[in-house]
Amino acid sequence: MRIPIDFSLPQSQNYTVYVDEFAPLEYKGKVAIVTDENVKKLHLPWLLERIKADEVDVITIGQGEINKNLKTIEYILDKLFKYKFDRSSMLIAFGGGIVGDMTGFAAAVF
Repeated sequence: MRIPIDFSLPQSQNYTVYVDEFAPLEYKGKVAIVTDENVKKLHLPWLLERIKADEVDVITIGQGEINKNLKTIEYILDKLFKYKFDRSSMLIAFGGGIVGDMTGFAAAVF
């Protein structure tokens, strides 16, 4: 299902929300997918088929609240530096719970 979001304001960008589907992503630049082992094993091939980018890297973190710490943030940031990411690069949080939390925090401090 697709839900168009129309702000009808000159300075706002309209966009579409996708529910139970994923619009193919084409991106000129680098993309990193942050995920955990379970989501990676079950769903990563499906996502990779839908992304076209100059470079796609996968960063796998541990599951559970025990991994919600600065060591995990440091691991993500180290990978982003290793892959030579910059402000124009894209991060995708592929999973729920700590994957979204840690990816968002890493993006904010990177």
